[in-house]
Amino acid sequence: MRISIGKILRAHGVKGDLKVLPLTDFPERYSSLRSVIVENTGGSQLREVEKSQWLGQYAIIKFVGIDDRDAAEKLRGSHLKIEPENLFPLAPGQYYIHQLLGITVVLHDGTELGQLAEIMQTGSNDVYKVTNSSDQEFLLPAIRDVIRSIDLEKRIMTVKLLPGLLETQK
Repeated sequence: MRISIGKILRAHGVKGDLKVLPLTDFPERYSSLRSVIVENTGGSQLREVEKSQWLGQYAIIKFVGIDDRDAAEKLRGSHLKIEPENLFPLAPGQYYIHQLLGITVVLHDGTELGQLAEIMQTGSNDVYKVTNSSDQEFLLPAIRDVIRSIDLEKRIMTVKLLPGLLETQK
């Protein structure tokens, strides 16, 4: 599964540059980006990066062979993706969203709550949306007091519920 690191918003100027919305916690990757997979509904293609720079919160990227505004506009809406092996390493106890989605969430006594269906990034802490086969959903704050352990190999997240947490969601 390829990982999206940006979305092409539009052409920038008339020489084939592209305005890109970064979708990564590591925007510094754009400074050293040599190639990237450009993916859209028409398929995917590995593109060599000619140059990249920053314009405020956006990356401006120029691909080899995209030399005018018309060619650049054809890439509008495409996602810039990388292979998982090109991800930046994380510190122990940190995880990429794609690693956690679908993981089984269990209580510390082994009772299964469901699968992690969505991660909402709220600013102060993430909130995990867990759903089960009965179409119940639970919202869990991604804090140390609740998320006790994550075992990526076994695909299990063990949680300890704060008093009243499930009762407030019924």
